[in-house]
Amino acid sequence: MAFKGRAENFFLSILCFSFILFSEGGASAAGFDTPPQNSFFFIKSVQAGNNNRGYWDQPGKKSRYKSGDNIAAWSKDGVVDQMFRFVNAGGEWYYIVSANGGYADVKGGQNGDGVSIQVWTPNKSASQKFRFRHLGNGRWKIYTAWNRAICLANRSDNNGSNIHTWGDHEGPWMEWFFEDSRTLTRYMPAAGSSGASASNEIKGKLQAYDTDENGRRGAANPGATDIEIWYFDRNDNKEPYKKKAAVQTDGKGEFTLGETYKDYETIFLLSKSEDRASVYLPLYPKSGKTSIDTFVSEKYSSPEYLLVDTLYRGKQYYYENEGYFYRKNGIVTNRQDFFFYDITKIDRNNSAVKNLIKAIGGSKPAATDEDIAKRFADVFSFFKTKTKSSMGTAEITVKEAADFMFRDCRQSPSHPVTRWPSFQEMADTYAKYGFIPVGNCTANSQVMATLLYVAGVPADKFFVAKYHYDMSWYVEHWVIAVNIGKRWHALDPQFKNVVNIKGAADFQKAYWERYIGQGNDYKKPFEAWLLPGSTIKAVPYLGDPEELRAVIAERNKPMFFINNKNFKFSSGGLVFSSSGDAVVKRISGSDVYLQVNALSKQEGPNGIEEKKQSYEMKITFKNGVYSSGEGYVHSGKVDSTGKTLNMDGEQSGITLTVK
Repeated sequence: MAFKGRAENFFLSILCFSFILFSEGGASAAGFDTPPQNSFFFIKSVQAGNNNRGYWDQPGKKSRYKSGDNIAAWSKDGVVDQMFRFVNAGGEWYYIVSANGGYADVKGGQNGDGVSIQVWTPNKSASQKFRFRHLGNGRWKIYTAWNRAICLANRSDNNGSNIHTWGDHEGPWMEWFFEDSRTLTRYMPAAGSSGASASNEIKGKLQAYDTDENGRRGAANPGATDIEIWYFDRNDNKEPYKKKAAVQTDGKGEFTLGETYKDYETIFLLSKSEDRASVYLPLYPKSGKTSIDTFVSEKYSSPEYLLVDTLYRGKQYYYENEGYFYRKNGIVTNRQDFFFYDITKIDRNNSAVKNLIKAIGGSKPAATDEDIAKRFADVFSFFKTKTKSSMGTAEITVKEAADFMFRDCRQSPSHPVTRWPSFQEMADTYAKYGFIPVGNCTANSQVMATLLYVAGVPADKFFVAKYHYDMSWYVEHWVIAVNIGKRWHALDPQFKNVVNIKGAADFQKAYWERYIGQGNDYKKPFEAWLLPGSTIKAVPYLGDPEELRAVIAERNKPMFFINNKNFKFSSGGLVFSSSGDAVVKRISGSDVYLQVNALSKQEGPNGIEEKKQSYEMKITFKNGVYSSGEGYVHSGKVDSTGKTLNMDGEQSGITLTVK
């Protein structure tokens, strides 16, 4: 999606390029239903109707599973390799276990479109855990741990059709019947068991977990937290997502929305707290999907974690490593077979390939920032003059070129893509039409990334970045991320006409940011889609690291001592005490140096001994906590009055009270 407000292009892009659709029955982070228990079931595609096809099937008729065997659609033969039961894995999660012993498994543990479902040895990993939603009339959706829906490939229930994961949307190829292997009848949940609330009142609880500096994670009290309520207004094409109100939880995290939203098709909940990560949850009140069971907020006490404000995801954690900041829980996707099909197997002797490589400035490997900048300049120059938009175009030639380039990428022009075009297909299209058709942001980024890779930009120096475009979290925008000058930058191929790169220094100007504007969050992507050979392990911040370091410095300012200079001082333990005065001598960053003058009392050979003391104390402020000492450390926070700092140690404490 390129320009905010152009709803007609957005919806066309969804139809043409299989974006993850927003729908009333889409996957959410909660509100899942309980699948049938105590029997084996045949899992059958709803699309197959009453025909004998569309059943989950392992190859052959094995009485014992074979790890790695693919699950595909087939006619029912009644053998154990087609029978499955649903085993509780805790919470709303279930294993799908075959009667021949194998566990349904997302191949490679990958989060993406087109990932096959296989059978594998049980290992209790996320790739073997699934959640279910009952749609009514015995129709079910099955979701992976990454909220991808399991569906028929190419929307086909013919024998041999693959069963794989895809972004959730509506259609019978994404729905399943469960036929009891004993009675051969479809399982129909009892009335009221589909997750709908017993009343129209929506209640919930924000759960919380804290992870300390040693990595220990435990349940915590979230305290009073704001819960923003957003809703979807289908009558507003420009700004369909609107903030309705906010409620506050009690001290235990419990809250209620009452019956205000009972007739809303969709609402979104977003928690807002000063010191813990935001969590997001869509609900569908009108259809009864209002369960709030997995609404969990995290907090990390370790100083390397930084809570960063994002445009549509509230506060999210980042951490610094070797000079770069990375998003905690960011998604790294390595699915070249789908997005960069055959990119490493280019026939450089092919005339069409030679022609396209020449048009993008050659394919000499880039070794320096200047080399990378030159490759970007050449590819952007090609984009400006040799690509044409296929989004909503009336040009017959552009439509023909798009159909030609995607001719082997989908079953028909009306079907979703099963993969994106290869470099060879781009080259053939360019040779035949003199341009390459590009559609939405996904298509622009896929084509540009492919050309950059072939042009010689190292795989570790760039990737396709995805961030959310609005409050729904279903609408994604895709851009190119590139590492120049020891920082990551975001470049939007759809703004090709305002990008004028000549050398590495041009990246520092970041003038394209003025065109993208404040309505985007491109510096904070949630997913990185990698090129072949990339060793990138986490999703980086696409901005100057100094921006986040400045935030850290601001948050680590010892404001208690900046605002106050003179204190009453006391300390003590079981066998000693000390009292007097303390004054701020100097402040350096997050470090405070106090001059302490006190009278100490300590038990000695002749009873209680008094001694005047004058010394310098260093106190450091990090991550909201003041601490002092090395080895034996006192640490603590300013109390609710803002006038007293209490720091506790193993056997003693220190108190500073503003005079």
